[in-house]
Amino acid sequence: MEAGITDSSVLPKVVSLSRDGLLESGITDGGVLPKVVSWAQEGQLEVGINAGGELPMVVSRPQDGLMEVGITDDGVLPMIVSLARDGLLEAGITYGGGLPMVVSWALEGLDEAGINDCGGLLMVVNLARDGLLEAGITDGSMLLMLLLWARDRCLEAGITDSGVLPMVVSQESEGLLEVGISTGGVLPFVVSWAPDGLLEAVINDCGVLPIVVSGAHAGLLEADYTASCVLPMVVSRPQDGLMEAGITDGGVLPMVVSRPLMGCYRQILRLPACYP
Repeated sequence: MEAGITDSSVLPKVVSLSRDGLLESGITDGGVLPKVVSWAQEGQLEVGINAGGELPMVVSRPQDGLMEVGITDDGVLPMIVSLARDGLLEAGITYGGGLPMVVSWALEGLDEAGINDCGGLLMVVNLARDGLLEAGITDGSMLLMLLLWARDRCLEAGITDSGVLPMVVSQESEGLLEVGISTGGVLPFVVSWAPDGLLEAVINDCGVLPIVVSGAHAGLLEADYTASCVLPMVVSRPQDGLMEAGITDGGVLPMVVSRPLMGCYRQILRLPACYP
């Protein structure tokens, strides 16, 4: 078990998931992410370090011998590097340091990408699975549509005309499907994936995420509660018997935890302030 703790409510430590016996971590005394450690895959490991404490480098997870890296001198994320899978690799670059392109992971020969000339998130492309591919587009540069990953030929999506996330659709797994809807356009409900017949969910009346329930994997399940309706803990899904978690007493997201889909992707969740 590894954990990152900070009294200033900002991410102090990122611990990579141990894979193939490799483990790396980055520590900062200023409470800001200084180091991104890629997951060790097939014996390869890469690390980006920035003395200013801002994220300077994104290191893709090495997959099938392919690896790409984006670097910026002003400490802002300039490049999103897709994970190499099945020999396909795509990347988006922006000069202004904003996210201009979301590149879907190549899976089973399918690859899609959305580009935005103003540097905002234009398009979210879900992972192609079982030959299904869907995408949501917004002209307002805000997240318009959240698409779940196609699994077992089931697909659901939530759309909002105001450009704010109104609906979260859980991934259908083994016939289980849960959906949370918010009339205020804020995330009210998070449903964990149902693997091995386990399912957990929580609802809060202020429309902000109060709990994150990790997906059950190999019979392990972890969750954390907060009375302030803000995310205090992110519990990673156990992988190969390893589990990581970050805790903060200020109710702010201290750690970014990957959600493994065949062990090859990561998703970042940002939360709004808790509304009274």
